[in-house]
Amino acid sequence: MASLLARSLELCSSTRKVALDFLDYINCLYFVWVSVNHRYSLLSKRPVDDKSFDYLGSVLGVVGLVLFNASWNQAPIAGWGAPYVIVMLILGLIFIGCFIIVEAKVAQALIPGQVLTGKAGYVLGCIALSWSSFGIW
Repeated sequence: MASLLARSLELCSSTRKVALDFLDYINCLYFVWVSVNHRYSLLSKRPVDDKSFDYLGSVLGVVGLVLFNASWNQAPIAGWGAPYVIVMLILGLIFIGCFIIVEAKVAQALIPGQVLTGKAGYVLGCIALSWSSFGIW
């Protein structure tokens, strides 16, 4: 009786893993489909000159934010004594600094300087504090 129960639990867990893998595959395909269709729909409505888009700023900003966020999320798990946590934090800050420098010098910035006023900083600070109060960070 116990072996029958153990066997049924094994089948259940293996079936669950296959189902979850299949759902991950479907989600990935859906994300690619939506991304491609969204890009083509934007291009058909509003032609964009690819030379005017700030690819370097985009890469620097995303990499900087990902590294900064990953370091703060890994610190409670691995501890601040883990070297990779400190390296990710420092690299994230360097990438964010490079993003700010690039955005100050490029013709069409992702975040124009005139948008970042005192009121915008206050609103962004309130949003950051509200997110942190719910344990997002």
